[in-house]
Amino acid sequence: MVVARVGVQVPFHVVSGSHPICQKKWDNYDRYFDQHDDDGLPHGECECKHRPGCGLVQYEADQVLPTNAAKAGLPTPVVVGTPDNVNTGVSELDQMLYGVWWMMDNPVPEELATFAGTHSMLTKEDGSRIPTRQVDWAKFNLTFHVDNSRHNRWAWPDTWTAKNVIMRTYTSALERSNNFTMFNETHGEVHTDLKSMPLVWVDGWWFDMINAHQWRRTTEFQSGSLFSDNVYILTRIVDGNSQPTVHWDTWLGYMRDRRAAGEKLLVWDSDDACKRKCMLGGSSCTKCHKECSGT
Repeated sequence: MVVARVGVQVPFHVVSGSHPICQKKWDNYDRYFDQHDDDGLPHGECECKHRPGCGLVQYEADQVLPTNAAKAGLPTPVVVGTPDNVNTGVSELDQMLYGVWWMMDNPVPEELATFAGTHSMLTKEDGSRIPTRQVDWAKFNLTFHVDNSRHNRWAWPDTWTAKNVIMRTYTSALERSNNFTMFNETHGEVHTDLKSMPLVWVDGWWFDMINAHQWRRTTEFQSGSLFSDNVYILTRIVDGNSQPTVHWDTWLGYMRDRRAAGEKLLVWDSDDACKRKCMLGGSSCTKCHKECSGT
């Protein structure tokens, strides 16, 4: 097997083109030409191009900004939350959820999240919303749901702990979601199953607005837990118009320090659980596609 004469290969790029040989490579997520594949194939007929759907892909920190991803020929790693895909049913609350969010100072190896896909019992098919003044917060606690296990909804650091401990619990796209209950437009709680887990015994995951681009995520533990209370700041680094916020440079500086050790971001780009598990095991995209699709 020899490397394709289509340019430099990168982990998530495959052979592409309109010629049948190129198209077959594309269909099979194939990065290489076999020995006689290019016999009679006109020079330049194929090219090297990103194809989503490997299962797990790697991104640079600055490619979180959609324009930077596009320049590299890549889709946006984490879907930007916009009025089209975030709808709790309450206008002011939705505006505080648009964009892409960095879990700054999170003690767990997780980096980015989006509220894209958010919905609640107040969500209407026509996309209309009500102002927060029409919600009787004293009588009504609003629970909204975020399907964060779906592809391109979350980003982890490329570390051993993230890959072997955290991400292995997120291989099913439908198994996990984040559910938030808001007691008013600025204070809520994130649901967790850890409240009854022995020795962990979480008391609450609290969610409190700080300013236009930040929420405080406090974890409090019950008496007898092995853990101490901690806080991280959920910080908007890309706004709902896909533009960098005032915190963008801080994010880049943080990741620049981590990149000194070669660290990048990992993102699910497929909802196929087989591909996710296969890629976490260290296999190539081509091999995982073959094993999981049977082609």
